[in-house]
Amino acid sequence: MEDVCHGCVHPNVADFKLGTRTYDPLASPEKVAKELGKYPYQAQLGMRLTGMQIYRATVGAYERFDRFYGRSLTPEMIGGAVAALFGVDAAPAPAATLALLRGAAAQVADLLAWFKGQHAVRLFSSSVLLVLDGSVGIARVRLIDFAHAYAAAQLPDADDGCVVGLTTLAGILDDLIKKTAAGAP
Repeated sequence: MEDVCHGCVHPNVADFKLGTRTYDPLASPEKVAKELGKYPYQAQLGMRLTGMQIYRATVGAYERFDRFYGRSLTPEMIGGAVAALFGVDAAPAPAATLALLRGAAAQVADLLAWFKGQHAVRLFSSSVLLVLDGSVGIARVRLIDFAHAYAAAQLPDADDGCVVGLTTLAGILDDLIKKTAAGAP
């Protein structure tokens, strides 16, 4: 077990549920229906925001966003939620924000490369956890929640939903890096 927030003073944290589907092959029809009803863009984006907390230095408190907020985000809005997590339009300064974005983007790229290259396991309903703290320069990305993991041999025709989600997240981070770099000193 790892304390992903270790060393952080005021961590911003977000949990993104990965996959074009969030139910495993053994799920009951009721479970499938329930999961399909949660977020209509899951298959398109391959991810959804399930929760986030952002430290607001101006008020000295956290702002929290629950799963219902995440479910309300359209594909056009999800980038704004990620931008808020990184404080793209607020503190820290653009140079520090750019460093956090680049650090997180590199870690997402590493996870994406791993998923694309591995053929041993299929994951359903796993999550990516982002932990950021601009005050100490921490950007951490971790794959979490392996309750629905299967050997690939058991599911040779399974989709690559985690790849879709990580590709979406990587694209959002790349866009934010470009926008932030354009405004950085």
